[in-house]
Amino acid sequence: MVEIQIADLKADFTNSSFVLKDEKGLEVPYQIIRDNSRPVSLLFQASVPASSSVKYTLRKGKPAEVKARTSARFVPERSDDFAWENDFMCYRLYGPSAAKWNYSNGMDLFFKRTDDLMVDNFYHEHLVNNNSYHIDHGQGL
Repeated sequence: MVEIQIADLKADFTNSSFVLKDEKGLEVPYQIIRDNSRPVSLLFQASVPASSSVKYTLRKGKPAEVKARTSARFVPERSDDFAWENDFMCYRLYGPSAAKWNYSNGMDLFFKRTDDLMVDNFYHEHLVNNNSYHIDHGQGL
């Protein structure tokens, strides 16, 4: 994993978009880390053989869309849970306020039948449409 400070790149990620390419000209997905919406660093996965170096190029352009495979967030619509997921499982930690009404607080697992991100949908269906995430409606539980 490589992290480069935006200031070292001299690239304006606030007003422009960029494409990162490896030495073969293949596009490399990257992520911008922000602090209060200000871009501060660029992260990407590098493949560098032992005892060697590689060159990556950053140019203005529209990067290809990358399907998100992970997600994490606080869930204020259900007390103060924290939920996260990858393309295999969803997880939930009960927040401190849940201890007032649920003495078995801890961590839950949601088993998924899809590699799509589902935790937001599980909560929405449970809280808005009264479709319990404890019952498999076809995408997991």
